[in-house]
Amino acid sequence: MSSVDNAGGQSNKRMIALVLGIIGALAIIVGIVYLAVPAGSLPAFMGATKPASGHHTVRMATALVVGIVCLAAGWYVNKGSKAAADAGSSAPAEVSK
Repeated sequence: MSSVDNAGGQSNKRMIALVLGIIGALAIIVGIVYLAVPAGSLPAFMGATKPASGHHTVRMATALVVGIVCLAAGWYVNKGSKAAADAGSSAPAEVSK
């Protein structure tokens, strides 16, 4: 494997980690909005729910779980790319005689 292939793979992994991080942060924000705002007062784009329907709690829990899973997946993908980069850079240099 050449260093060019490895560098391209690293940037792809970082991009995936960034996208997962953004999706995770947005999902957690949506979960917090569902937690903090009464069901009847939610913005229209978040879906209309009746105050006693129970969907409010399910949507809040789902958004928080999706956010946490996306953040954890982004961290895992980024952790793997850093470990591979560190392993490649910490190899001893070859000495030619």
